[in-house]
Amino acid sequence: MTTDPREREVRRRMAARELYSDGAPGLEGLAEERLRGKELADAYNRTGARDEEGRRALLKETFASVGTGVWIEPPLHVAYGSRTHLGDDVYANFGLTLVDDVEVFVGNRVMFAPHVTISTTGHPVHPSTRTCARTAPSSPRRCASRTTCGSGPAR
Repeated sequence: MTTDPREREVRRRMAARELYSDGAPGLEGLAEERLRGKELADAYNRTGARDEEGRRALLKETFASVGTGVWIEPPLHVAYGSRTHLGDDVYANFGLTLVDDVEVFVGNRVMFAPHVTISTTGHPVHPSTRTCARTAPSSPRRCASRTTCGSGPAR
């Protein structure tokens, strides 16, 4: 559990979909979570093409939950990883990027085209709300079961 009040406040703001910055003194726990996710994704990306068991173990360690029959083609990129839930029979082609500052829920039998990005985080558009480069609001994302997510801009 986080004891630094600055980190508790940022986590509260993230969950409440308010503007926050997750890179400042007192937020070392968040920084460590992000680094751990990136280390696990890097390890996954270095697995051999035939190492299904190793890949499966790394996916289970990286993500909050992983269903059966999940296959992700490297490279995989995550912000945290630990905030993403994958259903059964999920297939992701090369270059899946998950900006999971808050939760991402992927249903069963979802397919991702190459180079898809799912982002829970945006940046303020209006200049008066841009107080620093790392200020952002977040909102959970859901990919419904039996859908295909293509590459390119989402609407």
